[in-house]
Amino acid sequence: MTSASSCEDSLNSHIIDIVHPHVGGIGFCRGEPLTDKGKRVQMLKILSLTLLPILGLWAFTVYSLSDSIQGKTAIEQTQYAVKFSVELGKFLDRLQRERDMSVLYLSILGPETKTFILNEYLLTDQALKQLSNWPVKGDQNSIFTTKDSFKKYLSDHRAQLDPNNFDIYVEMEFYSLLIERFVEWMYEAIRESNMASIWKTLVAYQKIVTGMEHVGIERALGAVFYVQGGFPTQSVYERYNEKVHVYKANYQSAVLYSTIVDPIFQEGVTSSGTNLTSVIEKFRFEIQHTLSIDFSITKGQWWFDNMTLYLDTLLVIQQDLATLINGKLEEIINEEERNLIISAGLLVVVILMCPLVIYSVESLTSDIQKYALTLVQKTKELSREKRKTDTLLYQMVPKPVAEQLKLRRDVDAEYFKSVTVMFSDIFGFTRIANECSPFEIVSLLNNLYTAIDEKLDNHEVYKVETINDSYMVASGLPTRIGNRHSLEVAALACDLIDMMSKRRFSAAGHRFIQLRIGINTGPCMAGIVGTIMPRYCLFGDTVNTSSRMKSYGLPNKIQISSSTYNSLKKHGVFVMKHRGTIEVKGKGSMKTYWLIGRLDRVNPFMEDGKTHSEDLTQQPEEIPDELPGELMQATDPPLAGKLAMFMGVYRDATGKQFGFDMDEKYDSKPDTCTSMKDDKSKPVSTEKMIKSEEKGEQLDEQVDVSNFC
Repeated sequence: MTSASSCEDSLNSHIIDIVHPHVGGIGFCRGEPLTDKGKRVQMLKILSLTLLPILGLWAFTVYSLSDSIQGKTAIEQTQYAVKFSVELGKFLDRLQRERDMSVLYLSILGPETKTFILNEYLLTDQALKQLSNWPVKGDQNSIFTTKDSFKKYLSDHRAQLDPNNFDIYVEMEFYSLLIERFVEWMYEAIRESNMASIWKTLVAYQKIVTGMEHVGIERALGAVFYVQGGFPTQSVYERYNEKVHVYKANYQSAVLYSTIVDPIFQEGVTSSGTNLTSVIEKFRFEIQHTLSIDFSITKGQWWFDNMTLYLDTLLVIQQDLATLINGKLEEIINEEERNLIISAGLLVVVILMCPLVIYSVESLTSDIQKYALTLVQKTKELSREKRKTDTLLYQMVPKPVAEQLKLRRDVDAEYFKSVTVMFSDIFGFTRIANECSPFEIVSLLNNLYTAIDEKLDNHEVYKVETINDSYMVASGLPTRIGNRHSLEVAALACDLIDMMSKRRFSAAGHRFIQLRIGINTGPCMAGIVGTIMPRYCLFGDTVNTSSRMKSYGLPNKIQISSSTYNSLKKHGVFVMKHRGTIEVKGKGSMKTYWLIGRLDRVNPFMEDGKTHSEDLTQQPEEIPDELPGELMQATDPPLAGKLAMFMGVYRDATGKQFGFDMDEKYDSKPDTCTSMKDDKSKPVSTEKMIKSEEKGEQLDEQVDVSNFC
């Protein structure tokens, strides 16, 4: 039971290795998939492999969703900044006009009343009011804190304007500082955006806004130049040149960053039919290359009006760039919204997938466990059937040959130089078979063969075949064991005789059977014969001679051939006795021997404290050639007396063992005794029994077994 349980546990372990392969894993990585705990472990491992990518996808989706939201927010802020810059640009344009009109008001070009400039004040206040948000935040200057504070500051300055007490350049500086502060904010608002797709357009937009401020100052300074007939100081002249060159640099940069700037500008300056740029360049040339001229109100008016048209053209460019930027931002916002929708949808799908995956994995794990349990059951059944098949195969052919056949290898016939073959049968089996029922015969043979099979495990022999009552074994094949084959077979034969003396096998209720055993040693051929039921067969004269040794033997005796005798004599562990020369059918005269037993086993018949083996194995000084195989020849009278006494005891014991009454006196014929089975005590000649056996009267038919398998 313990062996079967161990085999079962080993099988389960192998099955687990099949259904749960692993590489050097222990602990958590090595689970039992056939239990509920193992199922949970397997599910956790599968979920870890499945949910980790899903969780990674979930994290990536959340990141993408967050990035899309942040991107959309940033774009909306940029869009708002651009839209607000357009509003701010309009406000700055009105503030620039107010500045220039204030300069004109303070010059001789201005009207004598404030009616003209008051109109500009109203337009500036209206533009300030239309601002959707106050651009300047966090400014420490109190005038920029709120829109109302700035408006109050501007109104106070307007009220203080006095034509009789003024400085044109101070007035210009006042407005320029205000305009520069708003332009700085617009730069900061646009610079915070990180839209790579529109950054060039944004830079062009900033350049145009900056250029408009420089052109506004240029317009005011040019008007002063023509009204006063020149610049009062060198610094004012240099400031004018600076504004001209800075504007041109900004404009060229805007043209490089945006391809729509120059076409819009050229269209604006030529819309009146005259090239406005050429006219303004002539005025600039005159201002830059003339130190003083006669003041001219007309030229001053022309200059102011042309520069106003020039500024209007730049304002159109600013508005068109803003429209272009807003259009691109709208596209980006739409794209971000699509990405946002996709990311949100993917996030929802991932969230919904988690329970679905968990359910699927649990279902899959359950199916795998069911399949594993079925596989275990089928594998166990297959293993049992395989063991049965292997057992049957090992009964048909030797195990080494069977292993070759299972590997689909060809098994060639082999020649064995020396093997030992043993035959045994039941003495008088033909008579017993006639007297007993088939069931009794089968039961008898089954008990006998089972007992013999148990003895085979103690010896290196191979059971070749059983036919009727004949039992054939061989040693030295298919695995060669040197010269020990004769020793193994002889030891088995002695064990069988010893078994028959201790264990009685009866037939017909009271008849005890006896075995005849024959052994021969010699060469033979062996190989696989047949395809449907392949058998491992032995071929050669050695097999036939071994069968003859059995057929011409006596009950409960072991007859061996001279070749076996010579092989056993080399080992020196067996007691053997020369039987003599007998006529063997198909072989002629043969010298045979009796195998008495082993030297290391004590004979139960004792004489003077010595065993028979001790007496019989004492070798004389010389063994006559005419008596080969005799154990000893006693020439000394005392020794001869002891030997005679031993032979008497041995005769009585052998008679009792074979079923003869040795107390009766012998007839004049040699080798006669009275059978215990004969109620009339009729003498039976052993020679007649042997001849009867040869004729098949009491034994099976003699079969030529030279090819025995």
